[in-house]
Amino acid sequence: SATTVDKSYEHTLYAHWTAKTYTVTFDGNGGGSPSPGSKTVTYDSTYGNLATCSRTGYTFAGWWTAASGGSKIESTTTVGITANQTLYAHWTAGTYTVTVAPNGGTGGSCPNYTVSTAQQTKNVTLPTRTGYSISGWTVTGATGGTPTVAGTTLTIPANVSGNLTLTPSWTPVLYTISYSGLKE
Repeated sequence: SATTVDKSYEHTLYAHWTAKTYTVTFDGNGGGSPSPGSKTVTYDSTYGNLATCSRTGYTFAGWWTAASGGSKIESTTTVGITANQTLYAHWTAGTYTVTVAPNGGTGGSCPNYTVSTAQQTKNVTLPTRTGYSISGWTVTGATGGTPTVAGTTLTIPANVSGNLTLTPSWTPVLYTISYSGLKE
């Protein structure tokens, strides 16, 4: 509305400003559903409390402005955006131990593994047991999939986490003994 000002008096006019607000949406980027899924932020204020999110086998590495790379946003970061924004969770893959339990044999080892979005293979150094051969394996400790051992190769499906224990099953080796040249 228009206001008429009397020119005979001196007046000072002051502008009043209201900071704009924007919606920030959280993307789990391979993790679970963020809680909350979005929030409202005010320009030139801090972001405040950010969403929580989890992913099996991974450690949360913060909220970022891009799915890969970008700038990290923290609760104390000053809001400088001028449009709605999506923040992406970044993750650090967990590293897990692989133990060979010789189960009556000796030796045996396997390298540790890091959670991956792709299937992995690791070489197993087999344990030994005099008079026995390995007839199979039991793999315990994994979540998110079932690792298998065939020969000297451990196959770990994508996104498996947890320390693994490889335990061989042993079968006695049967020997055939032939006698020749014996006289009665």
